[in-house]
This record gives sequence, structure tokens and C-alpha cells, in this order.
Amino acid sequence: MRVAVRTDAWLLLLAASTALAQPIRKPPEFEDPAAFRSTAPAAGDGSSHISARGERISQNLLRFLAAYDTPGTDKAEYALFQQGYKLLRQGLAAAAVASFREAAKRHPQSEPVVAGLSVALYLIGELDESASALVRIAELYPRSGRLVPLLGETADASSRYRPLMEQRLRDFVRADAKSAAARYYLAQLLASEQPQPPAEAATLWTEAAALDPRDVRPCLSMARLEENRDRVEAAIAWLNRALERDPLLPDAHYRLSRLYFRVGKKELGNRHLERFRMLRGSQTAKQ
Repeated sequence: MRVAVRTDAWLLLLAASTALAQPIRKPPEFEDPAAFRSTAPAAGDGSSHISARGERISQNLLRFLAAYDTPGTDKAEYALFQQGYKLLRQGLAAAAVASFREAAKRHPQSEPVVAGLSVALYLIGELDESASALVRIAELYPRSGRLVPLLGETADASSRYRPLMEQRLRDFVRADAKSAAARYYLAQLLASEQPQPPAEAATLWTEAAALDPRDVRPCLSMARLEENRDRVEAAIAWLNRALERDPLLPDAHYRLSRLYFRVGKKELGNRHLERFRMLRGSQTAKQ
């Protein structure tokens, strides 16, 4: 098991270096799903899927951490955060861990510093320690929306701290009636625990979709749930809702084409299949 963890850690470090090769010119909105969603069709359960998922998560974490890259009231605390953050931007995760550890000794209740330490630890494969740090700082700041995506992206990484990560997400749901991100991530975590998503997950996805009209992710999750329930028309409705929010989703067009063919609507099926091919061709040409 130790070898497997280290292998994943190297994959994450490689992804981190790639993600940080381009400078982050503007910190993204910490609950902006448009910047962080994954629109690729789901892969199988092989190692390539695990690697791709690890790369996506590592890139997301680094971008979410950029939300802290703004001067705070304590200049010394901000300078220490910047020191570790710059190391992460250079792809030097191990050095960033050491830097953030020293910063956390001086500022143990600093949200930016502890959040940075958690991300750096995650990138080198120290998943339990990463989760422990994140759980602790989330308990201190139960209304900080910047922590929600960090919790959500890593909630299932540590089996030891998974129950506490779930509890912190529930705390955010209770604390903020308008947090679509907290509801989406909690639903994702609950759905990952069982072969079939529980009713609570469906409720949370539906609430998230209503709270944030930009976010396609809960729509796509609900579409998959309804398709698995063999409720094809409901799945079609959710996919169309996702495309209203973002028409440039290849996977949504492909899934819609399959479902329209399934119910005998060949013209609509061909239309979305052609759109899928055009979008995929455009993406390939840009790579």
C-alpha cells in the first residue's frame, strides 16, 4: 500500500507542476464551478482514471488556494502564506510543506496558512495529515466559504478522517442556507459511499442546482441518477438544464444523443451527436 500511495503522490506532484507552469493572474472565485468542473466523460476504474482524477483534484486545489492570495490584516501572516504559496506555484510541494509547517507554528489559527499546509500535504500524498489540518481549521471557521471546495475535493481521500470531513461539510450546509457548493460537495461525498446515491444526495443536488444557476455539476449528477433509475425523460430534462447553463459541454451532448436515440427521437439524437463531435474536434485541435 505504501508504494501505491507514493506512486499517486508523484502523479499529483507532476500534475501540480504542470498546473502551476502558467501564472495565476487573477484568483478565481472560490465557489465558481465554471473554472473547476470536469466535462470529460467518465472513465473506467483503471489506473488511468485514477491518475486523471488525481490530476484534476490537484489542479483544482491549487486554483482554489489562490482565493487566499490577497493581503490580509496581518502582514507577517500574509508574507508567510505567500512564501509557501510561491513554492507551490513552482511545483515544489515538499518545500512548501516545510514552509507552511513553520508558518503554522507561528500562526496556528491562520486560515490561509493552514489551508496552504493542507493542500501541500495532499500533493505529497500525506492524506491523513492533510485532512486533519483541514478539519481543524474548518472547525475554527465554520462559515468560511473558501474552505468548502478544499473540503469537498479531498473529503474521501482519508478513510480515517472521512466522517469528520462529512461533518464539516454538514456544518457549512447548516451555517449557510445559500451555499450551493457545500450542498454539491456533501451530495458527492454521500453518493460515493453507496452503490446508489441516497435520497439525501438527490435533495442536496437539487438544492445546489437551484441556488447557483451557473453550476452545471449538480445537473449532471442528477441526470446520471435519473438515468440509473431508468427515468429517461427526467435525465433528458437535467441534461438540457445543464446545457442551458453551458452549451459547450461535450459529455452532456453525447449523453443526450444516447438518451434521445433510446426514446426514438433520432433527429434530436443526431443533432446532439453532431454537436458532441464538433466540440470534441475543437478541443483536440487546441491541444
